[in-house]
Amino acid sequence: MLSLATMTVPGKTVLVAPLNWGLGHTSRCIPIISTLLDQGFQVYMASDGDALELLKIEFPTLPAFELTPLHIHYGRYFFWSIFLQSGKFYNSIKQDHQIVNNLYKQVPFNYIISDNRYGVHHPSAHNILLTHQLQLTKPGILKKISRIMFRRIVARFQECWIPDFQGQHNLTGDLSSPDLSIAKKFIGVLSRLEVNSAASSEYELLILLSGPEPSRTQFEKVILDQISQCKLLPKTLLVRGLPLEKKPLLSNHSLLTIQNYADSNRLNEFVNGATFLICRAGYSSIMDLVKLGKKAILVPTPGQSEQEYLSKRLKDHPAFLCVKQADFNLSKHLIQLKSRPPLNHPAYDSLAQPTPLELLPGT
Repeated sequence: MLSLATMTVPGKTVLVAPLNWGLGHTSRCIPIISTLLDQGFQVYMASDGDALELLKIEFPTLPAFELTPLHIHYGRYFFWSIFLQSGKFYNSIKQDHQIVNNLYKQVPFNYIISDNRYGVHHPSAHNILLTHQLQLTKPGILKKISRIMFRRIVARFQECWIPDFQGQHNLTGDLSSPDLSIAKKFIGVLSRLEVNSAASSEYELLILLSGPEPSRTQFEKVILDQISQCKLLPKTLLVRGLPLEKKPLLSNHSLLTIQNYADSNRLNEFVNGATFLICRAGYSSIMDLVKLGKKAILVPTPGQSEQEYLSKRLKDHPAFLCVKQADFNLSKHLIQLKSRPPLNHPAYDSLAQPTPLELLPGT
């Protein structure tokens, strides 16, 4: 049996490690991994929970390693819930770093691409942090503190890749604006989906659930309760975003189909074929929608400042109807979304999306 070390490609060995916080971090790493493989890199994957399961589903032949699970629970006041559990974050960073150090003894990675996993780096590798959020959006002292903390964190990396456009087409705004002490590169939007104008689907409305618990389940309950009372519901597919869930959730509406999970191929078919979408205002979902030119109702996770900021920033975007979860009304907001003109974004079409991996030193 070959050891991990004998499987490496000299000079072209990469570890890709997304954060397990919903599925957005993992889904945007999928095009990176695919491009790495096309360019002849030997790719290793690392994460935990649903994120690791998604990586295994998409790339079943690649070596995959388990990192430290981060069991974070939050309530109404998201920031303070996270702050009070900062010890868990610190411990998970330390444990992730120890795991990577042990892995490096088996596989001397040339590159490490960490999507928001701040302990995933090694002093002998070229370390790249993938993130679109360089600070908190909270005003005043909290924003200043977050900038200082982030600068200390990124000092362990050599590059920061920001999946966004630079300039007038920028989506993340203040989130990605701070200067850094390391190279900062805008690499264009990342999406595992591809535009397919010929795609068709039996579902007019696609609902994509994602994000950490208990928020995901709470929003699912809101959606299902309103669907049961919706008299003008189009044919609808709800994808729960639960790749580890084996038990099906039965639909109580004749026009509603429920799936626990959809792989990239099926999801690409569903999104391209749908007329309207409902999803969280997570940045990976926004990148998918922008790339495919889809109209959607965006519902930010309550108390999650990043999603609330993105919703406010995109409130005038012609394709997006941004609604607080407490104000969500399926029937009313579907009518409002249908009345909006189709998304017209020729400016985005004129921008060549850079391939992040072309930015790797020595390639």
